[in-house]
Amino acid sequence: MLTRWFAGIYISTDCRRIEAAMVGIHGRGNGAPIESRKSMSFDLPGEISDCYQNLHDPSGSLVEKAALFARLSRELAGVEEEAIEELIVESRIPAREVLAVGVFDPGFRGKSDLGPIFQSLSCPDLLAEQTGLNVIDAFPARDIACGGLGGPLLPFPAWIVLCSEEKDRLLVDLGKTARITFLPKPLQPTAYERIDYAEIVPCGGLLDELTLQLTHGKTEIDSGGHLTVQGKHIPELLGCWRELLKTQPPPRWSLQGIAPTPFLQLALEKAAAKNWAIRDVLCTASHFVAESVATAIDQRYHSGEIEILLTGGGCRHGLLLNQLGKRLDGWKLTPIRECGIPVESFDAVCVAILTLLFADHIPSGIQTLTGAETARPLGRLTPGAPQNWSRLLEEISQAKPVLRNLRSAVNF
Repeated sequence: MLTRWFAGIYISTDCRRIEAAMVGIHGRGNGAPIESRKSMSFDLPGEISDCYQNLHDPSGSLVEKAALFARLSRELAGVEEEAIEELIVESRIPAREVLAVGVFDPGFRGKSDLGPIFQSLSCPDLLAEQTGLNVIDAFPARDIACGGLGGPLLPFPAWIVLCSEEKDRLLVDLGKTARITFLPKPLQPTAYERIDYAEIVPCGGLLDELTLQLTHGKTEIDSGGHLTVQGKHIPELLGCWRELLKTQPPPRWSLQGIAPTPFLQLALEKAAAKNWAIRDVLCTASHFVAESVATAIDQRYHSGEIEILLTGGGCRHGLLLNQLGKRLDGWKLTPIRECGIPVESFDAVCVAILTLLFADHIPSGIQTLTGAETARPLGRLTPGAPQNWSRLLEEISQAKPVLRNLRSAVNF
């Protein structure tokens, strides 16, 4: 059976983490099984994340930013090369069989008189030269060119990987920001049009910042919620956060998610004035996130009809999951790891699917989510070594452009 292999590289929106995944598609067309052969994730070197933060410093000159950008691109390419080499070795897939590597990074974004600006942080030319592999990157650029925001771009590949023919699903991402993505049953060719996405409330971003501030920098992350579970929630603070959320509703989508700053400042001011304990403030934050997510779900969907899939770092936070389960009584909650899907590199799997969609001429953006006027295949191709470039050209030439493609059976 024909197997097409694609690698996915995902750089987190704060440039602190990298994910990598090797994904194979066994056959062609609807029903072709998808396999995630190997995946990994690890922290990026501190100089890379520092360089990314400095790139957004408004006080820097144009010359300084150009130098920072060049340095960041080169260093990212080096780390991406190492990740790809390790991925190939551990997956036991020969490099010559990898059709392309998809790279998804936060990019450098801005605005000009001519419209939005997007420039990938990674250097596909250098990565293609170092590995010999074809590289597909700059996925947001085409969506922006079509009038969209350049995101969110992962809901469609997430639907391909996770949707079920038996019932609708809802992916709840408890990452830096709590997000929900509706994944309808693929019973009709236009089922993808019902995919929906919403950002709800700051989640890990708020919990981590509170932990850092309230422990005076001694602890950056409340691993597993050990501090939180020792506290009790503060009704006054919970009420203040509710009101703040009403006055500052979340955006439809933003690259960095919902900023925790106003919620953090309010909590710190109150904690100092009221002499609240660290554990109690953290406990209240967990209640606030769980309540906000559950309320958003209850307002949009009906229990019993939808299965909820959980992903993100919050899946390791015991109290948060406990509170979410209590507030969503009657709903079925399933961490995606129980579906055999790697939580730590799920975004990289989605990037590999984006790369496949590019090769198959399938539009991967959802117009109702990004605001694009036209749905197009997303990505920019940089050829690798001649033999790899020739194989990909042959693959692309065999693909028949279609409007959309239903999900394939998934084998993880």
